[in-house]
Amino acid sequence: MFDWTPDVLDEWFTEVRPLFGTDNNPAAWPSERGLRNGCQRLNSRFIPYRKALGLDDGLDFHSLRRSYVTHLIEDGWDRHFVQEQVGHEHAAPGL
Repeated sequence: MFDWTPDVLDEWFTEVRPLFGTDNNPAAWPSERGLRNGCQRLNSRFIPYRKALGLDDGLDFHSLRRSYVTHLIEDGWDRHFVQEQVGHEHAAPGL
């Protein structure tokens, strides 16, 4: 975790997220309609940014998740922490 992460998350949950008017919605990242943002929606929003940056067409939003896990493992984070971060019941071999 970066030093600024707690401050950014605190600002999101106390100042920004309430502006969505989704008090009864358990989603941490609600959409403009108050529902959770699904993978398909996130990827469709990601594609224009990927293209604008000239990144490979094979890169999708889920690639960021895989990259995050790879960086945690390479940086020496505990495999059980990484497993919890991605919500997997079992750690992948080699973790």
